[in-house]
Amino acid sequence: MVRDVIGADGQRYRLTHRLGIGGQGAVYAVEGGRLAAKLLLDRSEERRFVLRTTLDGVRRLPVEDLATARPLVVLRSPECGYIMELLTGMAPITKLARPDGEDVSDWYRATGGLRRRLGVLAHAARTVHQLHSRALAWGDPSLNNIFVAEDPTNEISRLIDTDNLRWASRPGPSVYTDGYGAPELKAGRSGINTMTDAHAMAVIAFEVLTLCHPLVGDAVRASEDEVEQAALRGEWPWVDDPDDERNRCSTGLPREAILTRGLREVFARFFGPGLGDWHLRPGVGELADALAIAAAATVRCPGCGATYLFKDTLCPWCDTARPPFVLADVGRWNPESQALELGADGRPDRLGVVAVTTGEERAVPSALIGAGQIALRVDGSRLWARGPGVLRSPDGKHLVEMDDQERPLDLGPRKRPWTIHLGTLDRPHRVLTPNLHVGGAP
Repeated sequence: MVRDVIGADGQRYRLTHRLGIGGQGAVYAVEGGRLAAKLLLDRSEERRFVLRTTLDGVRRLPVEDLATARPLVVLRSPECGYIMELLTGMAPITKLARPDGEDVSDWYRATGGLRRRLGVLAHAARTVHQLHSRALAWGDPSLNNIFVAEDPTNEISRLIDTDNLRWASRPGPSVYTDGYGAPELKAGRSGINTMTDAHAMAVIAFEVLTLCHPLVGDAVRASEDEVEQAALRGEWPWVDDPDDERNRCSTGLPREAILTRGLREVFARFFGPGLGDWHLRPGVGELADALAIAAAATVRCPGCGATYLFKDTLCPWCDTARPPFVLADVGRWNPESQALELGADGRPDRLGVVAVTTGEERAVPSALIGAGQIALRVDGSRLWARGPGVLRSPDGKHLVEMDDQERPLDLGPRKRPWTIHLGTLDRPHRVLTPNLHVGGAP
């Protein structure tokens, strides 16, 4: 399909192909790249007026520095829609949730695998969290409204449909895409707000990672539409409810291979108690943190190139043995005891990990360490670290200031590790403790 549309500025824009379709309309690529057009189904004069007014308001919102596709020009009649910014080579995140072909394993790997999905989702959720921190609600999160790079090594994302952006405290029309609207939104008990955004983002994340909708299991899918609508209103258990098996899902990827314990706990709160009471629902910032922390806990298979959670000793995609890797535990420093804080089991309390295989450089997510940027790289049995911090020798006698210059740390199965401190020893802070793992369960 090739067609021309004209903007209010008099410029002609050539639409080349459809990128995605949703409940309100469709998004099309504009010839030349870096632009896209959203065409609404409703072309009434009333809808045109509302769109122009809304976009005038959106342009004044504090979002220019965020990863959103900004609206640029309203289209002239007979079209009802607008031209927006979009990076070249982007497509809806739907392409990471809907298998293309029969071999799901090959498709999942070819589209970036687990680590890339976690990274893309964390980036998108962080952008939504930034909107919420500015008292804005996105309004209509769905698989078709998050665009990602077609390059499977790229983790950037862009939120589109910014014509639905609004101040979270102001009432407005309850626009949502079926399957992603929060139960209170579908039931008419609430309008759009930050917690309805959070529900939708959790549905998107679960679906992209597991290839299964969290509220639509086998029994619901096999029933009439009114049953599915009841499930989306929260009147059925979610697919992984620990106490109610009525809505189990036999399709999708096994959760234990895809989701960390932290992610499983967050999803359980979203779709367990958070389904019926938004007060018990996590915010989208907590979801973003859990996704970023899970991404840091993945290793890359030397056989098929897939990424998977470090806890598995064999690649779940091809059964190749897990390669040697460095696991950096992130813990808390107790200035009173001059030691790491301990958990209930008497061991250092693990807040998260960063897994690094040879030849990789991994950034430690801010969700684990807060301020500062630490990068880790493995070369054989040596770990290289750079960023603001302090290296501390195993006996505590030597402290080395870190900066943007890489510093080497020798590692070995029998060596006590140097630690990386992100603060001074007289104050609480986060600590990275790297250890080399040659094989077997860490």
